[in-house]
Amino acid sequence: MGTTIRWRDRTTLAVEAAALSPESAAAAGRSGLADLVMPIGRDEARVGDLFDVEFDDATPEDHLIVEGDLTHLHGLASGMTRGRLTLRGDVGDRLATGMRGGLVEVFGSVGAWAFAEASGGSCRVAGDAGDQFASALPGSRLGVTGGIWTVAGSVGVDCGWAMRRGLVAIGGDAGAGLGSDLIAGSIFAFGRIGPSAGLGMKRGTIAAFAGEVEPPPSFAASGAFRPVFLPLYLRELVAHGFAPAAGVCATRFARYNGDLAADGRGEWLLSVD
Repeated sequence: MGTTIRWRDRTTLAVEAAALSPESAAAAGRSGLADLVMPIGRDEARVGDLFDVEFDDATPEDHLIVEGDLTHLHGLASGMTRGRLTLRGDVGDRLATGMRGGLVEVFGSVGAWAFAEASGGSCRVAGDAGDQFASALPGSRLGVTGGIWTVAGSVGVDCGWAMRRGLVAIGGDAGAGLGSDLIAGSIFAFGRIGPSAGLGMKRGTIAAFAGEVEPPPSFAASGAFRPVFLPLYLRELVAHGFAPAAGVCATRFARYNGDLAADGRGEWLLSVD
């Protein structure tokens, strides 16, 4: 038994929606979902006060669909461990931070810190993402440690900051600081890249498919080649539903090593064909 909830647009206050996730909706069921409580401003509100709730026996019980202008919802599905969350509309900050499993698909855009410090699962964002997408949270030194995180549109600053494992793919442009302090993992950028990308990078890969950017001066050129692993990653992204990867050929890339001011074992791949 899946669940669809529709935003009633009854408040402009920030709603802390960490308690709302596929697993919590499945556990609450028909009798309890409307009574789940979420902080709103200095008060609290029930799910039934803010949403119309509808159940569908043909949908898996751990599939939660949320519809409407969701920009007032922050921290939605934090710590999500399983199931499927479908969002039909733009959503606020801190979506699925600390996520450990499941799939989040967004037919809209997401705010800042979406999927920050996630350790598993995956996402598909059809629109844009705000600052610090798939990054560390403020005050932390460790970001995403696993999963596949895709944005069809553009991302803000510091995407993938302090990432340790996983794959991030961006179909549009990326703001400043892409992959800064990258510990490991891979970031594929199919649009333009802002300044300071890869600064402090220790290991991992940043691949620039648009070929319109130069790495920072603390990276050293180390020739050009055709990476054998890129076709595998591209096929995986296509299977994940990431349209910008379709039809892209893993042709010749210039390789740069760095950040030499840090550990110096990361790589920048810049498309030259």
